[in-house]
Amino acid sequence: MGLSLIVADSALYTANTVQDLGDFPWITRVPETIGGTRELILAASGEWLEIRPERAYTVLGSSYGGVKQR
Repeated sequence: MGLSLIVADSALYTANTVQDLGDFPWITRVPETIGGTRELILAASGEWLEIRPERAYTVLGSSYGGVKQR
C-alpha cells in the first residue's frame, strides 16, 4: 500500500482546513493573501533562483492556524 498525499491548489490553505487535516500529509501553495506571504516570496525568490535556478521552491518553517508547517 502506498503513501497517501493530498496535493491541492491554494484554496486548501485555510486555518480550518490545515487544522482538520491533522497529521495527514499535504502539499499546496500558500496564497499571497495570507499576511506577509508576498513579502516573503519576494525576499526569498532572488536567493533560491540564484542558488537553484532549476527549482521553483524553497523550504521555510511557519505556523498557521496553530499548525506547524514547513
